[in-house]
Amino acid sequence: MMRNTEKEAAIKTAVQALGERLKAQVYEGSFDERLAEMFYKCFVNTAETTMQCHGDDEIFLITGDIDAMWLRDSSAQVCHYVPFMKEVPELAEMVRGLLLKQFAMIVDDPYANAFNSEANGRCYEKDDTERDNPLAWERKYELDSLCYPVRLLWQYLNIASDFTVLDEERVREGLVRILDVMETEQRHAERSAYHFLRKVPTEDCLSNDGKGEPVGYTGMIWSAFRPSDD
Repeated sequence: MMRNTEKEAAIKTAVQALGERLKAQVYEGSFDERLAEMFYKCFVNTAETTMQCHGDDEIFLITGDIDAMWLRDSSAQVCHYVPFMKEVPELAEMVRGLLLKQFAMIVDDPYANAFNSEANGRCYEKDDTERDNPLAWERKYELDSLCYPVRLLWQYLNIASDFTVLDEERVREGLVRILDVMETEQRHAERSAYHFLRKVPTEDCLSNDGKGEPVGYTGMIWSAFRPSDD
């Protein structure tokens, strides 16, 4: 995937400028230089160390020390930028690009929780699921992985007031895929083909040949893993 380094530089510059302004406010309120500097380093970290601009409109955020993007974590990585989207257009552009990447990934595989920047087959450990997807870093189906991008989309619409993002086919189709999964997993035992097994570590495996413990219908949505793949 070709990276748009010019766009990356523009967003980083805007984040650094905002970070310096907020850093000064932290110092004015605390008179603690170390606290102000620590705040600045934390505030700019996402833009400086994890952001990759792919093409003209998508943004990929690596998560932690793993060169892959989690749907949940990438949403959380920009939460401190969200309140400033109205006053700093580059931040709105960043969040919009992240949303477009997230929903494109959801369209590709709504059961995956983390993705590679391209379909290179990289992974932590090979997953035994109903689909072998080289774009997915792992296919741990977590309900919160689908909810976080929806929450970020809602915040973007309300703060940036850019409703054109809903005209994007990948966003509309991604929302449909999310609802389809939620409806399917309300009746996991009867309707879902999803299963998860892994040779190592064995504690990652779901019981019952990867289908999970037997469940009955309650109206709630079944999730294979709890938040943060616990």
